[in-house]
Amino acid sequence: MEEKIEELDAEKKDLLESITDLKDQLEQRDNETTEMEAAVLEKSSEPLTSLTSSQHLSGGDAIK
Repeated sequence: MEEKIEELDAEKKDLLESITDLKDQLEQRDNETTEMEAAVLEKSSEPLTSLTSSQHLSGGDAIK
């Protein structure tokens, strides 16, 4: 019986560590998402520049 309790305690400890790791990963991804959202908002507030059709079709370089 005591051995089973020790097994369960070890399992509980492992699960708690896994949960903590997952929470840390989630927080890191949330921070990265927030940074990306801020970058997108910053870019979207910049004025748009128009490309000529030749620049657009060639990826930015004029067709030669």
